Amino acid sequence: MSGWLFTYAPLVALCVSILALGASFLSLGWNIYRDVVLKPRLKVAFGIKSMLREGEEHRLSEMGPPLLILEITNHGPGEVVCSGAVAKTESFAFVRSLFGKLSYRFITPDFKHPLCFRLPYRIVVGEKIQIIFPYNQECFLAEAPMRIGINDSFDRTHWASRQELKRAIQQYRTDLGTAKIPVQ
Repeated sequence: MSGWLFTYAPLVALCVSILALGASFLSLGWNIYRDVVLKPRLKVAFGIKSMLREGEEHRLSEMGPPLLILEITNHGPGEVVCSGAVAKTESFAFVRSLFGKLSYRFITPDFKHPLCFRLPYRIVVGEKIQIIFPYNQECFLAEAPMRIGINDSFDRTHWASRQELKRAIQQYRTDLGTAKIPVQ
């Protein structure tokens, strides 16, 4: 038995070393993927909503004024800092940026509203925040933006769905009757 051990010991040591090397490469790959590639995903929703006031029966007369609300939910993994709300105003953003025209604009939230979260805001996994904008004749929907979203700490923009924005623009036109650009 000891003769076999002395004969094949270098081969066993080589196999164990190769397995350890493979495990360390797997661990290194996972750490790079987790820290560099796998960044938090944000779910963004947008719409015109009203807040209900307290009462037993909810009638339209008891509803508060309509508000533009951008809701952001962190689906993880990890925390993320939301830095600003943006609207894309024109298509072909890359071509326009070559000529010095920016097609993205920051939107200023209504920080006076008590339920509006102040930006920048750190969102932990599973948390939802609301960014509230005024809903009036001068709101950003008058320019009919193509997209609306939020910038995060990884310099990415997470967009709300186009259908939600299209519904909000149509409701804005119905409610306030102003439109400069047709819905696309």
